[in-house]
Amino acid sequence: MLADLIFTVASVIFCVTLIPTIRQQTRDKSSTIPMTTSVLTAGLLAADAFAFAYLGSWLPAVTTLTTGSAWAIIALQRRVYGDPTAKGDNHD
Repeated sequence: MLADLIFTVASVIFCVTLIPTIRQQTRDKSSTIPMTTSVLTAGLLAADAFAFAYLGSWLPAVTTLTTGSAWAIIALQRRVYGDPTAKGDNHD
């Protein structure tokens, strides 16, 4: 039970720290986070969430999936807004 609480708190903190990034990119309509970073992180967190659920640790599963979803939003922003440093190309 203590391990579940530790994983849950860590995941919530991790997710909350992504909120300013998501908001900033929405406001600027640009993304500087590499697509590979955001897609890989979202995928690995989804796998972690599945593992937590399989083990019956439902609270860490939900919070880890939420954090993975935040990374998926960041990946979507990169796809939609593109790289502001790219010249003439709005997508990766």
